[in-house]
Amino acid sequence: MGDQDSGKNKRIEQRVVYIKDSRKDSQLNSLLSQHNKPEDKIIVFVNEKKTADKLGKTLERSGKRCVVLHGGKQQDQREASLEQFKGGGCVLIATDVAGRGIDIPDVSYVINYDLPQKSIDPYCHRIGRTGRAGKSGVAYSFVTDGDTEIAPKLLQYLKQTNAFIPDDWARKVGKAGRDMENIE
Repeated sequence: MGDQDSGKNKRIEQRVVYIKDSRKDSQLNSLLSQHNKPEDKIIVFVNEKKTADKLGKTLERSGKRCVVLHGGKQQDQREASLEQFKGGGCVLIATDVAGRGIDIPDVSYVINYDLPQKSIDPYCHRIGRTGRAGKSGVAYSFVTDGDTEIAPKLLQYLKQTNAFIPDDWARKVGKAGRDMENIE
């Protein structure tokens, strides 16, 4: 997963969207409206099964076709969801069950509706669903003030991969990092 020099996938354009938690749904709808070509395969990652189910219902009510994939689904349901997604024309909403070991060709966009909470590894695996087999991809990540534990790790990762970093978020994370150093 990545190029040989840095170990980071340079074919993935990472875009951090620093927003209030209450704005995630409207931001997601906006992104899905921008990227609504039938050939656009989009995976939306969330942290919890209940969030995946709720978001799936919300998107369907707004007229978007989607399938939900998480560990609470039966194996035949997961396989059916994957096949429907691979066929195109719908959004896949998934927990980290789809972050590893599932090969879905031609994923155009990954959206981290929720960021992983503790480790950067799931983030790397999630965004690695796009930009595969020599193709490029885009990964959007919604970052909120509640993402305090993962924020410094994500900031470091974004710097290592030369990704764009929103100034207001970087200042906030940097300040929080200094405050934590002073406490320790």
